[in-house]
Amino acid sequence: MNSKFEERKNKLIDELLARNYIFDAHIEAAFRKVPMENFLPESVQNYCYMDIPLPFYRDVRPIAAPHINAIFLQLLQIEPGNRILQLSSMSGYFAALSSEIADSEIRIVEEDPEIVQVTRANLKRSGYDKIEVVEMDPIRAFWEFPDSNRIIFCGAVAASIIDELSKAMPNDSILIAPTFPGLFNPLIGQDMIRVTKSRTGEIKMESFGKVSFILMQSKSFQKQTSKTQHLIYDQIEKSLEDYFQNIFPREAPLLNLNLPEHIMEDFFAANTLYKKDFKKAAILQALLTIKEAINYVLKDAPIDFTQLKQEEVRSKLEHVLTEAQLRIFETLLDIESSIVNYNHQNPPNIEKLAKMALDIASDFLENRFRD
Repeated sequence: MNSKFEERKNKLIDELLARNYIFDAHIEAAFRKVPMENFLPESVQNYCYMDIPLPFYRDVRPIAAPHINAIFLQLLQIEPGNRILQLSSMSGYFAALSSEIADSEIRIVEEDPEIVQVTRANLKRSGYDKIEVVEMDPIRAFWEFPDSNRIIFCGAVAASIIDELSKAMPNDSILIAPTFPGLFNPLIGQDMIRVTKSRTGEIKMESFGKVSFILMQSKSFQKQTSKTQHLIYDQIEKSLEDYFQNIFPREAPLLNLNLPEHIMEDFFAANTLYKKDFKKAAILQALLTIKEAINYVLKDAPIDFTQLKQEEVRSKLEHVLTEAQLRIFETLLDIESSIVNYNHQNPPNIEKLAKMALDIASDFLENRFRD
């Protein structure tokens, strides 16, 4: 392994141990063995082993933060001979970790054919090609593989769906999922639920706190969800306006712009991360928000930022963005670079950079979308 990654990995694991996210020797050994960098595109490998979610596909599909992966592994209680069904890919990284815990059968189900290929390539490159990756609607897969006794949803699902599926779980099985009641609200996160079905069929449901996941990537599920999704902003628009007026007064005008919902959600996520004191993650989310906005404008031919160097990005964007907007974008890239190349001897002012990143994202969106 690259010594740069080895040092970062050891530091991360020490932090997870100190914070009691890892307290099992098998899970610690799995984290030490599996090379996370093999499951990320080269453009984001500099973030490798930071305790934040990282995009592995077109800046929109993430690997969960390492501490979340550790929680998943603790909750699943993997044992030899288990049949693990992972719904949604997460690049293959979590499945690789799972395979190191105990000798078990692991199947990943992913709907997007391109992500299926990316995941298979990641697993093969890392020596985990025995893990099966199936192209299928993840919700349908629950019924296609009914003997699975360790089931993990790697995307947010409605609590009502988990209630229904729990009845069909085989005896002596565990299911974990980030769930939400009623409508999906990106601002309040989801409940991490574990459903345990005993050998005699008794069902026990436990909650392990709040997490934040994107919606489960499943056409059947999203078709059902999209019918009510538009009601979210009608219900919470006033509370959003009050919330951001109190926390970030300058961001309130964004609510009056005709922003696409997914871009609003990304921007609100950046503010929420900042409010929760995750300053570095807020900076990265602010940059992702701007990239999402650019790709929305270029929806017929979006840019894959993970494959381009900064100068290539500029040349591709010059015909789309004004010079002022380009400078805004490049300034945020510079802030991102200062986080990636964090110098402990001369550390940047993260608080100042994070607030600046949010201001830049706000300015960019206002300049880009104002009528």
